Amino acid sequence: MRIGYVMNPLGVARRMRGLSLAEIANTTRLSPRHLEAIDEGRFADLPVGIYARSYVRAFADAVGLDTAELAAILPLLPTEEDPLPAAARARAAVAASAERVPRTRVPAAAGLDLLLLFILNAVIVRVVAMTCGIGAGALLTHTPLPLIVLCATTWVLYFILLAGVHGRTMGQVVCGVPDRRPECPLRLRVILLRAVNAWAPAD
Repeated sequence: MRIGYVMNPLGVARRMRGLSLAEIANTTRLSPRHLEAIDEGRFADLPVGIYARSYVRAFADAVGLDTAELAAILPLLPTEEDPLPAAARARAAVAASAERVPRTRVPAAAGLDLLLLFILNAVIVRVVAMTCGIGAGALLTHTPLPLIVLCATTWVLYFILLAGVHGRTMGQVVCGVPDRRPECPLRLRVILLRAVNAWAPAD
């Protein structure tokens, strides 16, 4: 929205003080394009959000206007949604989605994940036994610790890759349990926390 010079106290104050836009540019370090937009009341041409407010306040300081005199201008500045309330609403929506999921699905998903992991571990033991040319029972008897480490590694990778990175395990996908954690950058700490909390019940 554009307002005229008479209604725009910023442009009026600049002319009353006899300041040029170049002088204000030297003081505020704002671009001539933004200074012209403020001076002419073309506030819609300013960047959105905090940038528009900071530019207008810098201009006001340069021409000697106080904050109270900007009350009529601030509502005209282009705005954008504040990211903090938006993030809070996103988290609330995800939590509400999780609450709509029947609580029986979480234990069912956990049971399915356990079943898949036991089957995977049984296949691993069988393949290793066949490769070594001995029976699975003899392998378990003579090398229990290496097999435990191998199987534990598959469990850890399962939850890190599926729950931590992808957001849901196979059991949760099959049982229709949504990823109730908000999106965030996949740093190592976040991945590990998501993997550990894969079966945590909804609050």
